[in-house]
Amino acid sequence: MADAVGKKSLLCVPVESHKRIRRLLSEPFSMTSLSAFITKFDKLLCGRLQILEDSGKSFKVLDFSMKMTFDAMCGMLMSITEDSLLRQIEKDCTDVSNAMLSFPVMIPGTRYYKGIMARKRLMETFREIIARRRRGEESTADFLQSMLQRDSLPADQKLDDSEIMDNLLTLIIAGQTTTAAAMMWSVKFLHDNRDAQDILREEQLSLTKMKPEGASLNQEDINNMRYGLKVVKETLRMSNVLLWFPRVALNDCTIEGHEIKKGWHVNIDATCIHYDSDLFIDPLKFNPQRFDEMQKPYSFIPFGSGPRTCLGMNMAKVTMLVFLHRLTSGYTWTLDDLDTCLEKKAHIPRLRSGCPITLKSISRSMPEA
Repeated sequence: MADAVGKKSLLCVPVESHKRIRRLLSEPFSMTSLSAFITKFDKLLCGRLQILEDSGKSFKVLDFSMKMTFDAMCGMLMSITEDSLLRQIEKDCTDVSNAMLSFPVMIPGTRYYKGIMARKRLMETFREIIARRRRGEESTADFLQSMLQRDSLPADQKLDDSEIMDNLLTLIIAGQTTTAAAMMWSVKFLHDNRDAQDILREEQLSLTKMKPEGASLNQEDINNMRYGLKVVKETLRMSNVLLWFPRVALNDCTIEGHEIKKGWHVNIDATCIHYDSDLFIDPLKFNPQRFDEMQKPYSFIPFGSGPRTCLGMNMAKVTMLVFLHRLTSGYTWTLDDLDTCLEKKAHIPRLRSGCPITLKSISRSMPEA
């Protein structure tokens, strides 16, 4: 994995470096940054849903959500809006993502080879963007600029260029692939569970009625999506877009009679936990209201747990909530392919069909893009 995303990625660094890098990367995930992200993502989403509605054509939710989340992350991190540059970075990030768990052999045509070559192109692109920022040719209030403004600070209060670039790549991939897959699964689960869809739509329409026509969503609106948050949680529980969490034992320990030595690699199986009938009644049923009750500790871990809990978990939640709000308050939809088979050779569970749907408008009350 380190060959693909970088040895200084938050996913790969040892515990000593992890604390420092995580602390410095936390700014774009603060409440202030998330509030700004909600409004920007809402406007971007509304514009693209309008295009799909006008076309009247079926589209794959997975493809749509992959592009939406990618463009939103690149905008937040580096203020990139040029479509040709976005599409090139997206293609290279896809190759890197595919290489992360592939067999590490540099043979042309293999996933690993394509990923390593894509990484080289991405590092050069990021290097050029950083150079332009330092020359004063570009200056935008975003994540990258906040990192570069620390240049004169002591080493423990800033990231070097390789740390910045490796973690730009990490944040883009992590912010796109898992969130997009979860958005796709939410549409599938709501299609299959009309009662939950109706309850969610009622909540979202009630929020819309309290806002001026055409107003964008804000943090207060997100906080009021109580049933929506339960839908997000239940989607994450059932979809398990992160199937397992690799960890390294820092000390010798014993768990239920099983001895684990210091330095051993341990994989935590999230799917096994989330489908445990001792923890969740009728675990195969999509039931958002199960989250009316407090869950047992460590029974719900879609973002991991402990010091390496996913840094972007709140951003993933608000992204899904904005998407579900605009989808259910503005549209009904038909699922155009009932195939439930999963995509092969994907390290994230995704429908092979991509979940194609056709939208039908309920009413229009969306902000201008």
